[in-house]
Amino acid sequence: MSLGGDPLPYEMKRVRGEMNISQRKLAEMVGCSGVFISKIESGQKYPKANLLAKIQEALRLDNEVIRRHVFTRPYQFQTRSSAQGQLVTKTAG
Repeated sequence: MSLGGDPLPYEMKRVRGEMNISQRKLAEMVGCSGVFISKIESGQKYPKANLLAKIQEALRLDNEVIRRHVFTRPYQFQTRSSAQGQLVTKTAG
């Protein structure tokens, strides 16, 4: 498992290797860029729910990997700033 408790980056790399699928090929399969797959695998980015579901299906990842990913990553939410009325993204957890 990867450092920080999030198993998704490690499991994606491991399973992709076992299936002999490149980052570029996985990206084509799930509809995103190879750069984004690379950033997910390095822990720099988190996929949104719809992309996460496509990755899980393509790599046949275990539900436990997904559950642990969801509960170990920072939770982001959006709120309106009262002063300017601007949409602001905040991170909790």
